[in-house]
Amino acid sequence: LLTETLAVPGNQQKSKMLQLQEAKIQTSVAVAPHLLVQPKLAMQISLNDLLLTYSPSLSGIILAYSDLKLVDQLGQIVDDSPIINVRIRAKLLICRIVNREWITCDVATITSEFIGLIFMDVFHVSVLAHNIPGYSYVGNIWQTEQGRTISVNDKVEVQIESLINTGGHLTINGIIGKAPSSIPKKEPIVVGDTTKSDRKKKKARI
Repeated sequence: LLTETLAVPGNQQKSKMLQLQEAKIQTSVAVAPHLLVQPKLAMQISLNDLLLTYSPSLSGIILAYSDLKLVDQLGQIVDDSPIINVRIRAKLLICRIVNREWITCDVATITSEFIGLIFMDVFHVSVLAHNIPGYSYVGNIWQTEQGRTISVNDKVEVQIESLINTGGHLTINGIIGKAPSSIPKKEPIVVGDTTKSDRKKKKARI
């Protein structure tokens, strides 16, 4: 995956915790036989699967894409598979966030076991009870001995513990306050297969 990062005009005033950037990428997508006469549609289908997921290689959430182009008219067939892999270029809009970074979220749900929050009005953030040190659950709110409270509709700073793509959806697990040292650090999962294949490849024209 080759990338080139560009600044988004008018984004200079945004918080460092929420940076929107454009990234030019060059990558491979799979073209099914029935889409050989519609390569652009095949590219769109492949990139649609990445929307609103976290990409470790890009260090951010993929929000949108544009400027789809074929790198060339030749694709690769692997081990007599009917699927043809082609190289494409595209421009992606990325929300830059990384593990252990702090983000501002809106509290949506409160229980004795976790706090459910929303990030950017789209992404679900979950903070389990053991990741809310210094707070106790009392009467549908979380509060400290000093009287500081967390309730529904509050805005709360959450530290990202992990970013997980499951079934095409992104789930963010977080920490409010300093997490106990016994809680192991979780790394973001990798999107897609990053291993290199030694399988025999053939050329195919699309």
